[in-house]
Amino acid sequence: MKITCDSCANCKICRDICCYYGKNEQECSPIFTKENAEKIEKKFGKKIFKPFENSKRIFQLKLIKSKKPSIYICPFFDEETKKCTIYNLRPLDCILFPFTLVRRNGKIYLGIVNEKMCPPMKNVTKEDIENAKKILIKKIKKEKIGDVFRKYPDLILDYENVALLEKIDLDKI
Repeated sequence: MKITCDSCANCKICRDICCYYGKNEQECSPIFTKENAEKIEKKFGKKIFKPFENSKRIFQLKLIKSKKPSIYICPFFDEETKKCTIYNLRPLDCILFPFTLVRRNGKIYLGIVNEKMCPPMKNVTKEDIENAKKILIKKIKKEKIGDVFRKYPDLILDYENVALLEKIDLDKI
């Protein structure tokens, strides 16, 4: 199984978990920079963000109830088509998924989520991950994603359900 494209080629197959959240997982919804949150709220004309941990610069998406019982979803996830309706404005959480940047003990690492958060990961080999990691680091450099993380260091959290892959120096990406 190969990991390609923006994150995981298997999203086209799966499309059934990363935008869904259990009642006790709502704090895991994507976080956005203030600029992105404002663009999206202006475009859609509704207040759908809340300050993330009382930040004035980082905002978290307010989830809505899914058609599935006891499940919440991203308000921009179309349950019929299984597609993101703000794909071009999606946050870094979504762009990088199933990878993420993680802060542990003051250091920053590239991490990858476990199969609970992304079921297709159970079929991915170490070689697939290494190849995807190289592609992702090139993407981060090319699209200047590192600049966003430097401007908004609060976007890098200490996720527990993430395997650490490699220490990252933000000044080099």
